[in-house]
Amino acid sequence: MPLVTVCGVPCSGKTRRAVAIRTAIDAYLQAHADAYAGWTTVLVGEITHDRQRAQDYVHAADEKRVRGALLSHVERALQPKTIVVCDGLNFIKGFRYQLYCVARALGTTTATVFCAAPPAAARAVNAARDRASERWPDAVLDDLVNRFEEPNGMNRWDAPLFMLLPDDPLPEAELVAALLDRAPPKPNLSTVVKAAAPSDYIGQVDRDLLSVMQAVAAACGAASLGGVLPEAIPVPLTDVPVHPRGRPYTLMELRRLKRQFTQMNQRLTQSDRHQLVADFVAFLNIQHRD
Repeated sequence: MPLVTVCGVPCSGKTRRAVAIRTAIDAYLQAHADAYAGWTTVLVGEITHDRQRAQDYVHAADEKRVRGALLSHVERALQPKTIVVCDGLNFIKGFRYQLYCVARALGTTTATVFCAAPPAAARAVNAARDRASERWPDAVLDDLVNRFEEPNGMNRWDAPLFMLLPDDPLPEAELVAALLDRAPPKPNLSTVVKAAAPSDYIGQVDRDLLSVMQAVAAACGAASLGGVLPEAIPVPLTDVPVHPRGRPYTLMELRRLKRQFTQMNQRLTQSDRHQLVADFVAFLNIQHRD
């Protein structure tokens, strides 16, 4: 699910670069088909809704709608075994941060390609276009150039950053390595979707803790009838034993400690039953003192 964000002012060669990036990645995937079987590359661009593209940047409301549609398109395209190349102006750093957050939440890598054409060169390319419908109005082009927020490789949402002048060759190997050979950023814990607990989770937890109590009570009861109190009492669901420390647990004490443990962990969101039981055993060992 890696994501490449292409950005630059109008007429800076973004679409040409985006197509070249897709072609280079496709060639790499084909050359390493054994390791990347089933992988594909998707090119995502801005949707203009059958009108001149520049009109979408005349009014703020239209501009916001275009960015929202592009973000949704990227979110839908980021699927397993799919590398997404986002071709757009992407001139606002806040929007590039949104794209980064979407990729980070999915646990995948990102890269930013900045088409760093000088404004004068972009204006010359725009003026040289044959069809008037493909040219940007001078006022709109100048406004976008003035508002463009250049990416900064020091920002995590822009890194790694590849800044390319119009005649620079595409760093294919470095770009592929940034996408496929690099560990993805850790997701924000507040945005991680946790698996839903089973409907009988609380009941199962209660039964697990009761099984620990029963094992401890049985061992301590045998000791009170003339047996030897073991130094370590094995319990179900964990390799961590309960340590009586020479003094047997009473049933009343076990009930009290279980009640305290469940009150301290009211939500009981630990999905690993074995770890939860181990935590309960550790709680018993800490609270039961000589």
